[in-house]
Formats: sequence, C-alpha cells, structure tokens
Amino acid sequence: MFHMVAFAWNSFWWPQSGQWYAFWSSFGACLTYFAVIGVVYKHFKCQSCWRIAHHKVEGTNYKTCHKHSTIADHDRLIEKHSHKFPAQHELFNRNKATAGKP
Repeated sequence: MFHMVAFAWNSFWWPQSGQWYAFWSSFGACLTYFAVIGVVYKHFKCQSCWRIAHHKVEGTNYKTCHKHSTIADHDRLIEKHSHKFPAQHELFNRNKATAGKP
C-alpha cells in the first residue's frame, strides 16, 4: 500500500534525481512482489479453476481443490495429463507399477 501512495506522490512530484528514479524506487520496486505472488499462486492453484489446491491427482503432478476432488474429475485430469505429457505420464506410472515389486 505504501508503494502505491509513493507512486502517486512521485507521479506529481519528482525529486532532483529525475522521473525514472522516482518510478523505480516506488512502483517499480513492487513489480518483484507482484511477480513472486503470481508464481506462488500459480504453483498452488487448482488445475481446473482459480481456487487453492489441496488434493494431489495420482499419477500426475496436478493438484485440485475441494470442488474438483471427485474420481470423475481426477480421471479426466489423468487422461488430459497422459495426452499433454506422455513421457512424464509414463514415467510416473512406471514408477508406481514397479514400486511394489522386488
């Protein structure tokens, strides 16, 4: 919030060092925060919607929220994963199939 106020202040009053210094020391500094928040959200986002994911889909690297944790949704995501990433899907399922064998 402080950076937004500082950006508005610096938009109308620039110190002697110039306009670009005012931009990068106020709003430009927030760009890193926005990027980090975006990456963290994308990592924890449900595969099917905008909610935060809690349930892992077996045989894939996908996660789903409580609304999409049904067997039908998981089967649909497994099928989608097998078509989109066939080599990774085969690797995940091969490791799962050979885990119980000596």
